[in-house]
Amino acid sequence: MESRGKSSNKKVNDELKQKLEAEDYFYLKRFENKVGKITERKEAKSGICTYQIEFDQNHSGYFYNEDMEE
Repeated sequence: MESRGKSSNKKVNDELKQKLEAEDYFYLKRFENKVGKITERKEAKSGICTYQIEFDQNHSGYFYNEDMEE
């Protein structure tokens, strides 16, 4: 399943940030306090959802569903 351009108010889960490994923490830290737009949502056969979030023309990030909260 894939969708493009839908707006949603989500943010990185604060509790999750405290449990992250250093690599994941610093990846997510780059997007702290930024607002972006979900440009792509994919759901694997396993049921795991991933999102591509575009923050501006040259910056986007990839996140798992459990990385975010509404």
